[in-house]
Amino acid sequence: MRFTCNTPFAKSGYAQDASFVVRRAEGMMDKPWLQQYDTQVPPSLKYPVLPLDHFLLHAAHKFPKRTAIITSAPLRDRQLAARQTYRQLNNMVNRFAAGLQQRQVRKGDRVAIALPNCAEFVIAAYAVWRIGGIVVGLNPNARLEDVAHVLDDSGSETLIIPQRLLPGVQSIRSRTNLRQVVISQAADFLPWPVKWNGRETVPRQFKANNSASTLSFRRVLRSKMARLKLVEVMPPDTAVILYPHVNAHNQPGISLSHRNLVCSATMSNHWLPLQPAQETVLALMPFYDSFGLTAVLTASVANAATLVLMHNPRDIGHSLQAIQQYRVTFLPGVPKLFQAVAEHSRQRQYNLSSIHLALSSKAALTLTLRQQFESLTGGRLLDAYGLTEAGGLVALDPYRNPRSDAVGVPLPDTDVQIADVSLGTEALSVGEIGEVLVRGPQVMSGYWQRPVITAEVVRTGPDGRSGWLFTGDLGYLDRDGYLHITAKRQDPLTRGAPRPLL
Repeated sequence: MRFTCNTPFAKSGYAQDASFVVRRAEGMMDKPWLQQYDTQVPPSLKYPVLPLDHFLLHAAHKFPKRTAIITSAPLRDRQLAARQTYRQLNNMVNRFAAGLQQRQVRKGDRVAIALPNCAEFVIAAYAVWRIGGIVVGLNPNARLEDVAHVLDDSGSETLIIPQRLLPGVQSIRSRTNLRQVVISQAADFLPWPVKWNGRETVPRQFKANNSASTLSFRRVLRSKMARLKLVEVMPPDTAVILYPHVNAHNQPGISLSHRNLVCSATMSNHWLPLQPAQETVLALMPFYDSFGLTAVLTASVANAATLVLMHNPRDIGHSLQAIQQYRVTFLPGVPKLFQAVAEHSRQRQYNLSSIHLALSSKAALTLTLRQQFESLTGGRLLDAYGLTEAGGLVALDPYRNPRSDAVGVPLPDTDVQIADVSLGTEALSVGEIGEVLVRGPQVMSGYWQRPVITAEVVRTGPDGRSGWLFTGDLGYLDRDGYLHITAKRQDPLTRGAPRPLL
């Protein structure tokens, strides 16, 4: 496998740089994990100093005709696709951004997006970032109480939802600061034959209010476009606020900056053997989740990859058809997904040989499952560890030397140490179990408008340096620098903050 530095803005050729060899040799003294890096992965990267949406601008400029999005939906025994190129996607982002500006969305305003993985999510998110807004990730299947809390806690004034959620949102609207609700209809970006294949496929058209408070996604997108007003967005500006907990009630939002997400995408694309403008990614991990946002959406756009979006991602049979039909090359997921792929493939033969890489996170990946999946596809299945407070990614398996009982080694520019669980003031030795501490450019800006809790979770570590994220997870580092997670902390509110979760 040939490795390259894949982020379009990244400088290649680190392996030939003499300073790269010196930096790696020096780091091995206190960072043994550097010895496990694949040969062309540097210990430190040069990160683009730009806002997140510029990855899309670059892809649209360099690869305008490459397919950016495939929206796939089943019709009888086959998958039909609606496609948008990077040029088309970027144009729609500009139009939607201008439409939001016409509706008084300004820099720093929070726009909540409660959509499944669909073209509308991608368009809306990049449009919000382009005008300096903040995306608030919302699970479209969340309870109404949690939706109300997220809207109130984040101060969101604009909400983008599927049509089916409108009655519920209207019932809680008086408890929020919402000025406007944008309705996305499932049929808008589906292949046209699916739209007309029976009433059950396409919901009835809703009637938007004559007032500007409730309007359709298409109406914003197709608004008579005034000139898009350029907004200066800086890397430290907040890009997203995420609420990853199953029960979001009274939980604080996690603020990630443009720099956090740009660094996470850059790390991922340098680490994984993915080629620019050549990969096809099946996007089953939800974009409102940090792993889906980083490892799937933003990293894929930064790499000018094609994203395959499923009409019903829970249908494993249709997902396998999509892998076969669209020649998916990269599959991020969780162990349950890979187990379902293995079991379903025993019942029916699918050609999954296009997959050369898969990435698992959120739960333990067994050696047996890894071997089954790799035997089935001929590709490599790597493990990853991360949490929302660290942009979704902290450690990944090296491609050439994964270790089945570990969750990988720390990414470039990412420090990990183990501290005592009582006070967190003592660094533990190799093999000793304690609290996992993380420090790096992907560590969050903080909990949204919660400076006290933030200071308790991101603080000075045993080495006297500031900026250490106390994750609450228990684990240890072995003598080769591999990270092992042994347990999740059972007392999540010990320091007055929620237990970090992916």
